[in-house]
Amino acid sequence: MTRPSFVTALAGTAVALGLAACDGMSPTAPQETVDAAAISARIPAERKPLPFHGVTAGQLVSMAMAPPGRCPEHLPLLFTYEGAGNATHFGRFAIEGDECAYFDSSDPSTAASGDSEWTFTAANGDELYVSYDETVLTLEPPWLLWSAEIYATGGTGRFETAELVDVIWSGGVHLVSFETYSTLDGRIEFR
Repeated sequence: MTRPSFVTALAGTAVALGLAACDGMSPTAPQETVDAAAISARIPAERKPLPFHGVTAGQLVSMAMAPPGRCPEHLPLLFTYEGAGNATHFGRFAIEGDECAYFDSSDPSTAASGDSEWTFTAANGDELYVSYDETVLTLEPPWLLWSAEIYATGGTGRFETAELVDVIWSGGVHLVSFETYSTLDGRIEFR
C-alpha cells in the first residue's frame, strides 16, 4: 500500500464512522424524549426560598415633621437613615430609607414607628425595595431596640421579582449618638 492510498483509506473509514454516528441509532445520538423529561424533572415547579442573613451599621441622619400624606397621624415624624451592610445574595450593600415615628424625648417608652420605605443597593447597582408596617420597640438605655417583619415591595435587576419570606429585621438606635445597627434573618425567593 502506498502512502497516499493509506491516507485515503483512513479518511474513508473516518467518514464511514461519522455517518454511522449520525444515523440516530448510535449510543451517542441524542435521546430527545429522555433528555426533555430529565430536564423538566430538574426544574422545580416552585422556586424554594433561600437563606437570607445580613448585618448593617449606620446613622439616623434626620428627624423632621413628615411631609403631608407621607405618614399616618399617630406617627407624625419622619426619621431618615443611611448605612451599609453585608448580606447573602447582596454582598456589601448600601442602605437608605425612612420610617414614620412618634417619639417624646421626655418619655422614650412611648416611642412608636412603622410605615417604612427602604432601598438596599447591592454593589452592582441592583436594588431591593423593602418595607415594614410597624415595629416592636424596647427601651434599654442608651439604646432603643426594635424588631419588624419586612417584605419586598419591588426591585431592579436580579431583585426585580424577589420576595422576602419570614424575614425579621432587628437592631437598635443609640439615643445619644444616633448610630444604628441591625441584623436580617429569614429567607429570600427569586421568581
